Amino acid sequence: MALKKAETGIHELANEHKILSQITKANSEVFEKQGLQYTANREKALGLIAETRNLNKQYQAQDHILGSLKSAYNAYSDEQKQSDTYAQQLARDIKEQETVMTQTASAIKNNQTEYSSLGKTLPMWDNQLH
Repeated sequence: MALKKAETGIHELANEHKILSQITKANSEVFEKQGLQYTANREKALGLIAETRNLNKQYQAQDHILGSLKSAYNAYSDEQKQSDTYAQQLARDIKEQETVMTQTASAIKNNQTEYSSLGKTLPMWDNQLH
């Protein structure tokens, strides 16, 4: 039950992230078209902060799920891990979860890199993303 709740939470956070990204892009594009580059960069920076906080929450929830999967898998003996269908599925789920977490970590790093490039023109937001 707790695992399902965590998965639902991740899906909600992923939807929220998608919306945040779309809003940030739309707002910054409007300012860029008006020639207001500083304001566009500020909008991007604020969006990146919100998106990264969201991604960090996703990562934490994903880590919780990974821990639950590993705990369930480790309850099996070495022999059962080789022969039990559910144990083998857990092993696949663990690998899949680790891949998802790698992708989330990469998205966080990409946001930090993009934020850093904007930070040169927006000094008041230094260290907001870390």
